[in-house]
Amino acid sequence: MKPHDPIQENDVNDDAVWNLLGKADPAKASGRFADDVVRSIRLLPEAESVWTKFFKLTPVVGVAACAVFAFLMLMDQPSDSEMKPSGGEIAAQEVKQAQWERIEDAAEVEMLLAAVDHLDEFSDQELVTMIGL
Repeated sequence: MKPHDPIQENDVNDDAVWNLLGKADPAKASGRFADDVVRSIRLLPEAESVWTKFFKLTPVVGVAACAVFAFLMLMDQPSDSEMKPSGGEIAAQEVKQAQWERIEDAAEVEMLLAAVDHLDEFSDQELVTMIGL
């Protein structure tokens, strides 16, 4: 690398463009030049950042995710053959139903025994309703 080359300096000084610029009248800026430049910069459309573009797409992504979720839920529905209980499940349900009926019967008997101890606190209509006539 050459530290200082006088030949290159002469080439720049002899350039036709520089000679033409040297002959031109100097341009003078108006008093409102700075205001005009600032206004034109403010009027330029702002460049959107990557994050702004991403957040504009989030509603679309949310709707798509909900649609996919609903589709998967519909595909996961059991078929008719899967919904029919097996023999063991039916027997277990019958046992639970029988146990529940025994509990209901015991509760009705206890309620009637409590009513017998306090007959004067119940009207005839309430006693008939409790007995179930």
